[in-house]
Amino acid sequence: MKDEDGDDWGDKDPPGGGGPNEPQPGTDCDDTNPNAFAMCGACNDVDGDGWLVDCDSYPPGMPGPDCDDSDPNTFPGAAPNDDPKACMTDKDGDDWGDDMPTSPDAVPGTDCDDDDENTSPGAAPKDDPDACMTDKDGDDRGDAKPPGGKPGVVAGSDCYDDNPSLNPDNNVLLTAEITSGKLLEVDIATGDMTEYAAVDVKDFNPWIPTSIAVSPLDGTVYAALAFRDRLVTMNYCGAGVPTALPMAHKKNICGIGFDRAGVLYGIDGQVDQFLTFNADGSLKPTLPLTFEGKLLNVADCGMAFDCHEDRLLVSDSGSGGIYVVNPADGSTTRVADLPNEVFGSGLEYDPTTKLALSCDQNSLLSIAIDGSNDFTQLPDLAAPADDLGFGPKCN
Repeated sequence: MKDEDGDDWGDKDPPGGGGPNEPQPGTDCDDTNPNAFAMCGACNDVDGDGWLVDCDSYPPGMPGPDCDDSDPNTFPGAAPNDDPKACMTDKDGDDWGDDMPTSPDAVPGTDCDDDDENTSPGAAPKDDPDACMTDKDGDDRGDAKPPGGKPGVVAGSDCYDDNPSLNPDNNVLLTAEITSGKLLEVDIATGDMTEYAAVDVKDFNPWIPTSIAVSPLDGTVYAALAFRDRLVTMNYCGAGVPTALPMAHKKNICGIGFDRAGVLYGIDGQVDQFLTFNADGSLKPTLPLTFEGKLLNVADCGMAFDCHEDRLLVSDSGSGGIYVVNPADGSTTRVADLPNEVFGSGLEYDPTTKLALSCDQNSLLSIAIDGSNDFTQLPDLAAPADDLGFGPKCN
């Protein structure tokens, strides 16, 4: 007999006439396909995923048929991280199965967002080794505001998931010392403050930093200075000289802070105005800073960005409150009301705890910003401080 496809079934119509010295007919109706010898014309792969259906036999490594030949993302073993053999759907190719597959024969996996290859169980092991999170920048920290809005995706601690150098592992809590140019690392567990870095401030006299903020776009550190009408940027890791932005703001700034998009905002505590900066340091039209329809009479203040809720936060030492600012009109809503506590001149948001850190002189508090007014009095700072900020670590 003739067996061209090597399936051990003889060609039913071999060449020649079938004489005694010629190949005899077998039963293989398609001797060019080793997977088809009885149901010829079948053994198809309609969806092109490499898995066949309706074959008489299946190739090595494919012991059974495709469980859904209409979907190239659904086949046995599609999601080996969940199950190396089960029929699952993996649309985004991350080897985790869709937890809500549309194919009726697919088994649900554990991928809470099968449209995003950066979202899967254990994607951010430094936040949670099992939770379904998004980690776009590959730093093992989950996006604090994951895109897509899928209900099973858990928020992580990475405020800026487009930048692997900006995350809790690469940040250090700093305050800028007055006059010296030193940046001091703050230990919230003990209140200790140790020199971390410094800049050369001989051309800035006086050097009185009132607030620092870090750009989410490139990690540049900005500072507002008392008695100076221009913001400055500084590379404190390089011990360099601060650079004044080209345009003046002519305001008395007590706090600055960036939003997620890299827009810089500020507060003029003398005339209670909400400020929006242009890239050159100049100002867009100012807005009154209001609370319940009246000017918020700010004393010392700080600014921070709540990256989990996309909220600009302002602390006020005078009223003992933390407020969320609406950038469109400067109006505020209060999310913490602690009039008898000492805090408010410095403010930072801690994405690992989802709490605010705020200081005033030697006092340091960790404060809930959910309206509960819960807070923890942390150990007193070793030296007075009026600004706080998570800055990039130095190599």
